[in-house]
Amino acid sequence: MRLAPASRVLLSAAVAAAALSCGRAPESEARVRHLRVVIQPFLGHAPIVVGVADSVFAKYGLDIELVPMTRTNDGVPLLINGDIDVLPGSAVPALLNAAARGIAVRMVANRGFLDPSGCTFETLMVPKGRLVDGRLRRPIRRISIERQASYLYIIDAALRFAGVSLSDLDELEVPPAAELDALRKGTIDAAFVGEPWLARALARDVGDVWVRTQNAIPNAETGFVWFGPNLLVKDREAGRRFMLGYREALDHYLQGKTDRNVRSIAKFTGDADSLVRASCWPSVRPDGRVNVSSLTPYQEWAVARHLIDAPLPADRLYDSTFVAYADSVRRHLPNP
Repeated sequence: MRLAPASRVLLSAAVAAAALSCGRAPESEARVRHLRVVIQPFLGHAPIVVGVADSVFAKYGLDIELVPMTRTNDGVPLLINGDIDVLPGSAVPALLNAAARGIAVRMVANRGFLDPSGCTFETLMVPKGRLVDGRLRRPIRRISIERQASYLYIIDAALRFAGVSLSDLDELEVPPAAELDALRKGTIDAAFVGEPWLARALARDVGDVWVRTQNAIPNAETGFVWFGPNLLVKDREAGRRFMLGYREALDHYLQGKTDRNVRSIAKFTGDADSLVRASCWPSVRPDGRVNVSSLTPYQEWAVARHLIDAPLPADRLYDSTFVAYADSVRRHLPNP
């Protein structure tokens, strides 16, 4: 009997759930897949770090190779060309434009959002002594920014929230380590700082938090997991396995600052355990789902700056079937 595609997926999910509940991978998943996954030096990548450290991806027959990079833009051509399989990153225009041109790139899961009730993991910071009751003593003139558009959108929104126009400021792009020294010396008036650099700045007492980004754009989604042609077209089974591992990695990460999680993240960042405990761990959606509508303001901002031609509809931006598959499997597990 020939099954329709949807029926085959449901049957595969049922078989996977039955096998996993017995502590083994299903026979169809016996072959180990090697996946190259980008990792960046920010706490927004902590769920994947925790998942790899806890061997949850190996449980699903995946051998994960972490590929270090400093920004999402660097990984876009590699994802499109198939040189990497998974790109955890932000919604940079290069990815949106690739999807608009019909290239097989899609966000498949959430990796962080600005929780208005959560702690601050990205902020505008000013040198010590520049604030009085939360207000600036004098106007700022020089700001250190991140020119990657997805970050620039957050910076622009945070400044507007504070009544300041980015166009009125001198924009500098100072590397994070030098940025902390510039804040300490007062050679810049403000900087966009994210974890783990925020915890390092506060520990060294080089500046004060000025604008909390979750107040400026509450609930905005800031991080995603992107698949390219390798997992969207050539080997969707490996993509489904990755999502099962990612969902379990989220479970481990959301246990919070356990000794095991702290050790794993401290090894990743090179910081002391005490600093990792003091840092703000970014909020993530426990179910991994993407709230696509939260990206509308960002896409409109990008259109206004001629970074993309038009906002992408949800189906050109997000493939929810991988999360749906993980849901269908986990629903049948005793303790998903």
